[in-house]
Amino acid sequence: DPSHLTDDEKNQVKNNVDNANKDKFPGGTDVKVGDDGTTTVTYPDGSKDTIPGNQLVQGQKGDTTDAEKITPTVPGDKVTVKDPSHLTDDEKNQVKNNVDNANKDKFPGGTDVKVGDDGTTTVTYPDGSKDTIPGSDLVRQSTDADKTTPSVPETKVPVADPSHLTDSEKDQVKTNVTDANKDNLPSGSQITVGNDGTTTVTYPDGSKDTIPGSDLVRQSTDADKTTPSVPETKVPVADPSHLTDSEKDQVKTNVTDANKDNLPSGSQITVGNDGTTTVTYPDGSKDTIPGSDLVRQSTDADKTTPSVPETKVPVADPSHLTDSEKDQVKTNVTDANKDNLPSGSQITVGNDGTTTVTYPDGSKDTIPGSDLVRQSTDADKTTPSVPETKVPVADPSHLTDSEKDQVKTNVTDANKDNLPSGSQITVGNDGTTTVTYPDGSKDTIPGDKVVEGKSDADKNESKVPGDKVKVDDPNKLTDSEKEELSNNLEKLNPGTVVTIADDGTATLTYPDGSTNTIPGSQLVTAKGNGNTTNSNVKVTPTNTNNKINKDNNSLGKNAVNAKAGELPQTGETNDSQKLSVIGMALMGILGLFGLGKKRKKD
Repeated sequence: DPSHLTDDEKNQVKNNVDNANKDKFPGGTDVKVGDDGTTTVTYPDGSKDTIPGNQLVQGQKGDTTDAEKITPTVPGDKVTVKDPSHLTDDEKNQVKNNVDNANKDKFPGGTDVKVGDDGTTTVTYPDGSKDTIPGSDLVRQSTDADKTTPSVPETKVPVADPSHLTDSEKDQVKTNVTDANKDNLPSGSQITVGNDGTTTVTYPDGSKDTIPGSDLVRQSTDADKTTPSVPETKVPVADPSHLTDSEKDQVKTNVTDANKDNLPSGSQITVGNDGTTTVTYPDGSKDTIPGSDLVRQSTDADKTTPSVPETKVPVADPSHLTDSEKDQVKTNVTDANKDNLPSGSQITVGNDGTTTVTYPDGSKDTIPGSDLVRQSTDADKTTPSVPETKVPVADPSHLTDSEKDQVKTNVTDANKDNLPSGSQITVGNDGTTTVTYPDGSKDTIPGDKVVEGKSDADKNESKVPGDKVKVDDPNKLTDSEKEELSNNLEKLNPGTVVTIADDGTATLTYPDGSTNTIPGSQLVTAKGNGNTTNSNVKVTPTNTNNKINKDNNSLGKNAVNAKAGELPQTGETNDSQKLSVIGMALMGILGLFGLGKKRKKD
């Protein structure tokens, strides 16, 4: 009974495992066999490996168990846990959900999944047979780095040479990072700053986070070293928004006198229309003194410059706005100036959109209608639809004419009931598509929304050997037959990684992760079959962009049972034949275990 081994059967399993690993296990390794044959190997340092019982024992009957037919898929991501030897109930549930999700199309109804304290998961099938997934394959120890994201200081440190910080500059970076994370990092965390400002946070458990130097330091400038002085007296001006030349000269004189011993030699001072003064230093860096700090205003209008909304209102007739269009202009101007106008200011909009701001003292500012409204266009009324499917192209930066035509067709089809009659669609070299409406207005769809680069699998046609490989059983290739076929295909298809399924089906993985598949029927034939030539066969590989891991070429349980459920029939009536098959299966399983251990070590 594979679910309840006798003591003699347990001893036999232990001896088999010990013998298979006699040159591999360190001295002091302990091997324990459970009731269902599941074997736990405990090493001298306390670490463990688990071998599922169904890899070591099988029943004396001819029926195939669920466990023999199914190889559980191990989830791609491990669950991060606080203590891998004592999982919480929530952590166990997360492990169970991961295993269930990874095998949702594989486990038969009624399959029970139980997670142990160390994450080791036992899958019990409806027929009572079991599979075990070691906890080390499903969980990992959480680290301080998992729990913490260092905050980046808002201000960068100006330094003389961003590639070689001085000790004082490094200290300032460290201080900035420490201050930004004073309530964030675990007690005992260490902060170190490299020559280029790159800062490493080392947590108490040894895990680390890194902040790039470019986020923490910048090249220092003259502006970093200088703070222009503001004159004590402001220049009175008639219109603070439009200073005269003489008013600008007076502002420049005041700023020059206030900084006669302060600015580097060669500094330039320029005054803007609103009195804002810019000091440009010899290295090109700048400081700005707001005009409001340099000039004073005599009226509300002198003190205020209404902001112009960023967006103009599209209108049917810019010379004769409707009441609703005027209301929209007024709303836009109000929103753009909500913190700008004196309380009590009034906003009125004329027929052509020209807007007048009347201040409490009666002074006014005017924003031209041409700055606030524009003629509405077809583009205002239309939003082109983006095709659901992108066109695969050889070079997304330089489309061929046929590729452009396909993009145009896709966009046309996606918008067949959407665009005004007479709209024109043009496609650029990078796929960027412009829709030009009858009134000349345009909408643009970025190229990356309509095209994508072809994968390596799209660009390559798989080559097959001239002769099929002769095998004992085309449905169950041996390891050596798989290796021979894999070597042949990799020579014919340089740069690919080839994996072979039990039935000879080959998967060619290209450098970008895309794949082509060649059916085993085109690559292998049973020994004694005279038709072994492929020279006139054109291979049409199955293409997918799914990435796979080269380890799938290993001979562990997952690779050998690539076609789940397809195992050789072992229903011979002769007892000696049965014993022979059982012996061969046991030797194969032990060999696989050894190879699996090697792969794990690698």
